[in-house]
Formats: sequence, C-alpha cells, structure tokens
Amino acid sequence: MQDKTTGYIKLTYFGETTTAEMQTALAALNKMGMQKLILDLRDNYGGLMNGALGVADEFIGDNKLLVFTKGHYFERTDYHASHSGLFEQGEMVILINEYTSSSGEILTGALQDNKRATIIGKRSYGKGLVQNLYVLSDSVSALKLTTQRYYTPSGKRIQLPYEEGTEAYFNDQKNAMKNDGALPAIYKNNEWGIHPDIYYWYDTLASEQLYTDLFYRFYFEQTANYYYAHHRNEFKSYKNAEEYINKYFVSASLLNTFFVFFQTEENKLDASEKLIYSSSDLDSIKNKIENALKATIAGAIWGDDFFYKILNLSDPEIIIATKTLNN
Repeated sequence: MQDKTTGYIKLTYFGETTTAEMQTALAALNKMGMQKLILDLRDNYGGLMNGALGVADEFIGDNKLLVFTKGHYFERTDYHASHSGLFEQGEMVILINEYTSSSGEILTGALQDNKRATIIGKRSYGKGLVQNLYVLSDSVSALKLTTQRYYTPSGKRIQLPYEEGTEAYFNDQKNAMKNDGALPAIYKNNEWGIHPDIYYWYDTLASEQLYTDLFYRFYFEQTANYYYAHHRNEFKSYKNAEEYINKYFVSASLLNTFFVFFQTEENKLDASEKLIYSSSDLDSIKNKIENALKATIAGAIWGDDFFYKILNLSDPEIIIATKTLNN
C-alpha cells in the first residue's frame, strides 16, 4: 500500500504464473483497504500474451474486448474478458515508458481503450507481432514466422511499422528513444505503440541523470547492504517497517560511506566510463540519495514491498500518479 487507500504493483515481465501472482497481490491489497491502484509497467519487456490477458481480466469485466489479432492470411481473432475480476471498479493509473513493450502494451492498450485506467509516461516501445515457431525436418532447426499483428480494442496497431524496411524501422525506433519515446512530426506514420493520456517528460538536468546513473550502477544497493551488514544493531530498535519509515533518518556515517564507495568505484574506471558531475549536482540530489539508501536498507530487512514504498516517495511519476488519482 502506497498510502491508506492506494495500492502499488510493479510488474516487470509476463510469465506462466503472472496471473496467479496478480490475483494474490490484488486479494492482499483489497484486504488492506485498497480503493485506487498504481500499476507500474515501466521497463516491462513483455512475455507471454496469456499473462497479459489474465491480468487484464482482473480489471475489466462484461466480456469486453481486450485485444485482437489479424494478418494477411489469417482471419481476425478477438480475445475477451472472461470472468469477474478482483479490481474492476477502483480508480487506476498505469505507468509506462519507451521500454514498455509487447505484452505490457497489450495490457495497457486494453485498459486504456476500455477507459479503465489513466496512462501516464511516454509512448511505449511498439512491439506487437504474433510469431509462430515451426520445427524443421532435422528436429533441431526451426523457423520463426511472423503471421499477424496485435491491435488494441479500438483498432490501433501496436507494432512500429516495417513497411519501409528494417533499416528505417531501427532508425525510427532509435529516434523515438532519443526523443523521449515520441517520433518527430516529420515521420509519416505516427500510429503505433501506446500513447499515454498524460505525457511525462523526464528531467534532463545533469543532476537527475546522475541520480539515474548512480542507481543503475548499483552504488546505492551495494553501499546500503554493506552498511546494514556491519550496523545491524543500529536498526534493531525499530519494531516494524512503518516505525522505520517514520523515524529513521540516514546518518552522516551512512552518507559518507556512500560517497567514499561510489567515488572509489568510479576511480577504477577508464576516463570514458566515468560519470561526469559537479559538486552542485551531488548536492541537488542529496535528498534522493538518502531516500534510495533508506529504501534499500528497508528492502534488506522487510522485503521489496517496503523498498518500493520508500523509493516511490521521491519518484516524480509516482507523485504525479498519486495526484491524478486523488483528483
């Protein structure tokens, strides 16, 4: 629970057990009083279509259309909601970005077109092909053949078009990534992927990029885990995670450990690989650094639920999602 009435679920991949895991999560959040939900599909790279349909079915009822497929030599096939879901009424926001793809786009398109959720973020990746695998006579080789495309319920195609060849396809995708997920207006065919209802443009300040780089180089995780392993007694006084969230403030000792560690690691790298930043850049993200360290220690003690609960406090898209739900 992100707050008393708002649940949060992060979904990174659609596998065979995703639907069951989603049902378990929703049942638990419903018991805790969830009235609104933030579903985080940022960086979700897809997976099994059945997983996406199973998840969508938990939010959409009345046999509504979820997605359809069609191809030059295949008739249209429709996929509908089939049972009563666990969260068909409450307010919803879905977070996506330019790396949300495939099954993540199927789910997002289903909820957007059925007016079930508000989509926040950037245009999604644009990967929506139906592919069949045919084993050849040697029983070792196989042919993967693209046969159809996926379309959202309103008929919008998900797949970035290949009509002008693979080179143009990759150029378009690269240009979209450089342009925060949106293609420049000069491109003729702009109808692909999932367009958010509310666009969120990432802060391009050097300090914000520095925070992202520090996060994905695992400097927060390594520092916090090291510090916790050597200072367990410091955290034994907190009876539970909620008390920790409300009362713990990152110490000067932990902050100094972080700065020493990441600068030591950076000094091991070649000049071309080192992060470029100024002291003012570091100062401007000090609060976010402290929050990330606090979140990581919470995750080490109480698990991922509390890691994300704290990390989300400084996530601008989560803040926008919460405001959207409250309005």
